[in-house]
Amino acid sequence: MLQTDPQLKGLCRGRLTEVVQDGARLLAEEQGRRPDDFAPRILAATVASVIGELMHRSGPGDLETAMAFIRAAAATLSTD
Repeated sequence: MLQTDPQLKGLCRGRLTEVVQDGARLLAEEQGRRPDDFAPRILAATVASVIGELMHRSGPGDLETAMAFIRAAAATLSTD
């Protein structure tokens, strides 16, 4: 549906951008970082992508796999 409706596709992209920016801001606050730092931005984008994939198609055990992936990604980010 998004492929056939460029206006709707633009709205969805805009909303995703908002979600990533809000997520980065919240993560940055938790970590004592600036919202425009790389680590919170990349983690927020990862989480948004994982959620999008889960909403698109998921099966038994996928949520647990997704959460393990997000936890592992978060653990690789330095806190300095």
